Amino acid sequence: MEARETDVLTVEELKAQRERALEETDRAVRERPELARRIQGVLCRCVNLPVDVDDYVRCAAILADYLGEMGPGTLYYEYFYENIHPSRMGRARFFRFECRELLRQLEELEIWRRKRRGLYRVK
Repeated sequence: MEARETDVLTVEELKAQRERALEETDRAVRERPELARRIQGVLCRCVNLPVDVDDYVRCAAILADYLGEMGPGTLYYEYFYENIHPSRMGRARFFRFECRELLRQLEELEIWRRKRRGLYRVK
């Protein structure tokens, strides 16, 4: 994407970026469903169960490695990899919030997938 002098994106450009990220994430999930399930499991544990400060670095590093495996261009990678990885921008005080936000983004992905393909999750 070309950067303009003002570096301000229009609403249309933001929507197009979001659509590309959703498509790339959908492709990554279809190619690696077991990894997507592992990420979902780690996220649910981190959000719903206490994470001891001593376990934070290990848990965040594992999650960041999984996110990195999903690849650039995905919802997993573009924002969350850097912000969860403990050796990069990730911080313990924001870890649970980042996990919760990624779960919310993945719920949005499921809604987008259903609308696009008429898919429904059966439990």
